[in-house]
Amino acid sequence: MSAPDHDDTSDDELDPDEPRTPMWLPLLGLCLFVSVLVYALVTQKPPAEEAAPAASASAAKAAAPANP
Repeated sequence: MSAPDHDDTSDDELDPDEPRTPMWLPLLGLCLFVSVLVYALVTQKPPAEEAAPAASASAAKAAAPANP
């Protein structure tokens, strides 16, 4: 078995004529992701558990038999 030559190009290296990604592009993606996350958290509706006890209490009163 022989060790791989260090002169060989691997698949994860860029070609010499391939341009590098500008650093603002991943930063832009991160900012968009965080912006959508914050927007989703801010505009989230409150849980519906608060309205359910009031509705069930009025339904329980309506279902209770009346005393003659």
